[in-house]
Amino acid sequence: MTEGMDEKPFAECWRRMGLRDRPKYIQELLTDGRTQLADHSGQPKPRPDWFDEDLYKKGQECFRSNCLTLLMLHLVGLLQIMNVPSILSVLIASGKSDTREKAFLRYLETVRMVIGWYRGDVFTAGQCAAKRIATVDGRHARLFKYAARVGAGAPTQYDMVLTQWGFCGYALIRDGPETGLLLRPGYREGLAHFWRCIGHRLGIPDSLNMCGPDLAEARRRSEAILHFVMRPLLIDQPAHPRFAAMSNAMLEGVSLIVPPCDNLSYRALAWRLAFPRRHRVPARLWSRITYQAMMWLFATAWLDTWFGAAVRALGNFLLYVAVRTCAHARFVPWSSNARRKVITFLWLGAKDLWCGCCELIGAPSCGRWGKQWFHRRPIDDTVAVWRARVVAELREEVLAGYYDAAPREEGRAAG
Repeated sequence: MTEGMDEKPFAECWRRMGLRDRPKYIQELLTDGRTQLADHSGQPKPRPDWFDEDLYKKGQECFRSNCLTLLMLHLVGLLQIMNVPSILSVLIASGKSDTREKAFLRYLETVRMVIGWYRGDVFTAGQCAAKRIATVDGRHARLFKYAARVGAGAPTQYDMVLTQWGFCGYALIRDGPETGLLLRPGYREGLAHFWRCIGHRLGIPDSLNMCGPDLAEARRRSEAILHFVMRPLLIDQPAHPRFAAMSNAMLEGVSLIVPPCDNLSYRALAWRLAFPRRHRVPARLWSRITYQAMMWLFATAWLDTWFGAAVRALGNFLLYVAVRTCAHARFVPWSSNARRKVITFLWLGAKDLWCGCCELIGAPSCGRWGKQWFHRRPIDDTVAVWRARVVAELREEVLAGYYDAAPREEGRAAG
């Protein structure tokens, strides 16, 4: 194939890396993928003919067994696709992830959305998974139109496929010890089929869908994207001048959800997965400790033994608690007092435990979303109480400014 305009950003790096004989899929991705616009309609897609319910459930079972390590791989993939200029330009245009506080809210919602997808059928109307993917579909439609209008570029199927790779690429091509994934028979096939369904639901055509039509082809396409797209971008990073600032904001925001998440350790993990023979341990002491802790987790969690099961269960539980707590304490990033932040977390945890006990015994008028004082309140009420009574020195201008501006920005984007 003659070198085309769309291959120019990679041609020099391909030459230096000695990469030849580009697969047909990569040629299509860099030509057809960059000319076909991403789906802007926001309309739900019907269940495809190739849908396999057993494989879909196997993918969900894989997530239930590997919740923590699989979400860590999702985070590493998102970190790497932020180095794709066209994707990062759209993120910058959205204005929702350029600071630690905004990134906390954005990626907390992303984690909750992805967990919701894994817990249901995204094609069955009325299910939580279908509602959540419809929410993402609608947001994509508004954001894509807004990005094109402000000059950030119109997202294409190329961007959608690379995003799909960021979520499941390493899980398909790396073995258990490298990723910490317990891969029982059928798990990897199920995971590939699950993300093929997600890609179809979000408008990726079957010819470009990275996870189709079977596991062998999905792995070949994932390897090709790693070799011919992601590695050249990593070697020549930053491909976008704001990559460092935006990726720092993302990692610092995620660190508020999962405190051990360290900036340098996750970058080292991303480099290790991309270049297994060329990775380096971070020099900073805390980053080195957290990096070694992640390596120990990966080396242990994939084992199909009682000890591996215990490590997976504990990690999955702690992640569940962290996400659930942060979902009802979204004001945490604006707290300037660590002691009061801890008190807030403990208070919300106590309320959650109380509500759970009331549900178990069937107490009347005692729901998880009850209005009683000792029950969890809706987030707006919780923020109002916390701002008024718990932390007097809260930076109200930051919190109020963000929450007031967000609806206006969404309204302009929708218009």
